[in-house]
Amino acid sequence: MADSAAGSANPPPAAAEAEAGPGGGTKSKAEWEVVVPHGVLRHYSTPGPRKKFVVAHCGYHEKCVLTRTLAPSQLKGRRGQGRPLGLCLAWLAAGVQPECSTAGLHVHMKPLPSFDDRRHHRESAKHIQGMAYLFEHAERPVHDDESGDEPSYVP
Repeated sequence: MADSAAGSANPPPAAAEAEAGPGGGTKSKAEWEVVVPHGVLRHYSTPGPRKKFVVAHCGYHEKCVLTRTLAPSQLKGRRGQGRPLGLCLAWLAAGVQPECSTAGLHVHMKPLPSFDDRRHHRESAKHIQGMAYLFEHAERPVHDDESGDEPSYVP
């Protein structure tokens, strides 16, 4: 579901009621969906800590996704965790490259997109309808020692 006004940061309406899943659990539905160049970003949130995540669905290959948490980490080597949107956007764009010609190659691509690619795609997506909400409310807050743009490393 995209928001109704470009750049709007209003919270999304509930996507749909959760469906009962096997074993009495719930099958979550995306709370927020944004169509972006090269694919779709879907934001999910379930009750409990560390249950917020984003899934990038590739527009070039079936069953080709990248999933990243939106929860912060206290581990020194994972400082960028929780701010994956630049990575997800750059990863989606890489799907058109010859080295990512199949879902298997794309999902397991190494290395992941560079800092410059991630920063470029983050900046380019700021005008896309629905992205303001993801940048402002889905990703974790910017740390005091970070700049407002792309983190230097995103696990």
